Amino acid sequence: PLRLNPLPAGALGLAGSVLVMVDGKLQLQQAHLPGYLLALGAAFVWGAYSVLSRRLPPAPAVVTAAACLPAGLLALLLAWGLEGPLPLARIPQGDWLLIAGLALGPMGAAFVTWYLALRDGDPRRIGALAYLTPLLSTLLLVWLNGEQLTPRHLLAGALIMGGALLGLLMKTPGSRKAAQPLS
Repeated sequence: PLRLNPLPAGALGLAGSVLVMVDGKLQLQQAHLPGYLLALGAAFVWGAYSVLSRRLPPAPAVVTAAACLPAGLLALLLAWGLEGPLPLARIPQGDWLLIAGLALGPMGAAFVTWYLALRDGDPRRIGALAYLTPLLSTLLLVWLNGEQLTPRHLLAGALIMGGALLGLLMKTPGSRKAAQPLS
């Protein structure tokens, strides 16, 4: 059951993630409202997927991977319905291999590993560690682009790591000791 104990840890992780993503200033713009709403909807879908996947009987990971194909087709239908005919013919043939590689590689791996982690792991720990994604992707971009780490990056990292550590060590009601660190 969801308890209030992990909220401070989640708030620290969220604060660090937001600090990484907004370049130090948060400016919402009216023109981007549809994108904000879609991102919020995606967060709710991912959260529902996370909660509901724990309530279903365990299934082989390939079932999750196979479910991504109809979901992708549904997304194409939705895009076609909202934006009109898709310019699929204008996509260079070589780019189709990149699209397939993205779907089978990082995107497919994300869904399958998230499902396996939630099925077999502690969702509180997994949620706390998930905040590392924006930090690690930012560090990767800084490294690949040859940019400098800024105090903002370091503060965001400290907030995220502090939130993850707090979430891992926090006692839950009815437990005798704090959660053991992941090994």
